[in-house]
Amino acid sequence: MNGISLLHWLILILILIAWIVPLWRILGRLGLSQAWALLTLIPPLAPIALWVIAFSDWPSSSKVGQA
Repeated sequence: MNGISLLHWLILILILIAWIVPLWRILGRLGLSQAWALLTLIPPLAPIALWVIAFSDWPSSSKVGQA
Protein backbone atom coordinates (compact mmCIF):
# COMPACT_ATOMS: atom_id res chain seq x y z
CA MET A 1 0.00 0.00 0.00
CA ASN A 2 2.73 2.43 -0.96
CA GLY A 3 2.06 5.55 -2.94
CA ILE A 4 -0.92 7.82 -3.24
CA SER A 5 -4.37 6.30 -3.45
CA LEU A 6 -7.15 7.41 -5.76
CA LEU A 7 -8.89 9.16 -2.86
CA HIS A 8 -5.81 11.26 -2.20
CA TRP A 9 -5.63 12.28 -5.86
CA LEU A 10 -9.31 13.27 -5.85
CA ILE A 11 -8.84 15.37 -2.73
CA LEU A 12 -5.80 17.05 -4.26
CA ILE A 13 -7.69 17.84 -7.47
CA LEU A 14 -10.62 19.30 -5.51
CA ILE A 15 -8.29 21.51 -3.48
CA LEU A 16 -6.58 22.74 -6.65
CA ILE A 17 -9.92 23.51 -8.27
CA ALA A 18 -11.09 25.33 -5.15
CA TRP A 19 -7.92 27.48 -5.31
CA ILE A 20 -7.60 28.12 -9.05
CA VAL A 21 -11.19 28.78 -10.14
CA PRO A 22 -11.94 31.73 -7.79
CA LEU A 23 -8.53 33.26 -8.38
CA TRP A 24 -8.98 32.83 -12.15
CA ARG A 25 -12.29 34.72 -12.00
CA ILE A 26 -10.91 37.48 -9.78
CA LEU A 27 -8.00 38.06 -12.14
CA GLY A 28 -10.35 38.16 -15.11
CA ARG A 29 -12.43 40.85 -13.44
CA LEU A 30 -9.30 42.85 -12.68
CA GLY A 31 -8.28 42.74 -16.31
CA LEU A 32 -5.07 40.87 -15.52
CA SER A 33 -3.85 37.74 -17.23
CA GLN A 34 -5.60 34.75 -15.73
CA ALA A 35 -2.39 32.74 -16.07
CA TRP A 36 -1.29 34.39 -12.81
CA ALA A 37 -3.62 31.92 -11.08
CA LEU A 38 -1.47 29.05 -12.32
CA LEU A 39 1.68 30.75 -11.06
CA THR A 40 0.31 30.62 -7.51
CA LEU A 41 0.70 26.84 -7.63
CA ILE A 42 4.49 27.23 -7.67
CA PRO A 43 5.47 28.10 -4.08
CA PRO A 44 8.28 30.63 -4.78
CA LEU A 45 6.10 32.46 -7.33
CA ALA A 46 2.93 32.59 -5.23
CA PRO A 47 3.98 35.61 -3.12
CA ILE A 48 5.07 37.47 -6.25
CA ALA A 49 1.75 36.78 -7.94
CA LEU A 50 -0.20 37.88 -4.87
CA TRP A 51 1.82 41.11 -4.64
CA VAL A 52 1.09 41.91 -8.29
CA ILE A 53 -2.61 41.31 -7.68
CA ALA A 54 -2.65 43.33 -4.47
CA PHE A 55 -0.90 46.38 -5.88
CA SER A 56 -2.44 46.48 -9.35
CA ASP A 57 -5.14 48.99 -10.23
CA TRP A 58 -8.50 47.56 -9.33
CA PRO A 59 -11.52 48.62 -11.40
CA SER A 60 -13.40 49.86 -8.33
CA SER A 61 -10.43 51.97 -7.12
CA SER A 62 -10.47 54.01 -10.35
CA LYS A 63 -14.16 54.83 -9.82
CA VAL A 64 -13.60 56.13 -6.28
CA GLY A 65 -11.82 59.28 -7.45
CA GLN A 66 -14.52 60.09 -9.99
CA ALA A 67 -17.65 61.87 -8.85
